[in-house]
Amino acid sequence: MLRIICNVWHVEINQPVNLLMLMLIWRWENDFRWYEAELCYDLFGDLLLIQRWGGLGNHLHGQNTKIVSDLLTGVARLHAIDR
Repeated sequence: MLRIICNVWHVEINQPVNLLMLMLIWRWENDFRWYEAELCYDLFGDLLLIQRWGGLGNHLHGQNTKIVSDLLTGVARLHAIDR
C-alpha cells in the first residue's frame, strides 16, 4: 500500500500503482510571492524535485531541478521544504 500525506490531502492506494504517473505538487502563496515544489518523473524515469518561485505582481521567477534517488527521499525533501 502506498500512503502519501501532504498538507492538504491524504491518499491511500490499495492496488498496484504506475509510479510514472505519480506527481505531487505543493504550492504556497503570501501577499507578494508564490512558491511551488513538484515531485514527478521525467520521460527517462528519473524522479525529479522541481522548485519554483516568483512574484505575484511581476514576471520575475526562478526554478531549480534536482534528481531524487527514490520516492521516500523525495517526499522527505518536500516536507523539509514545507518547514
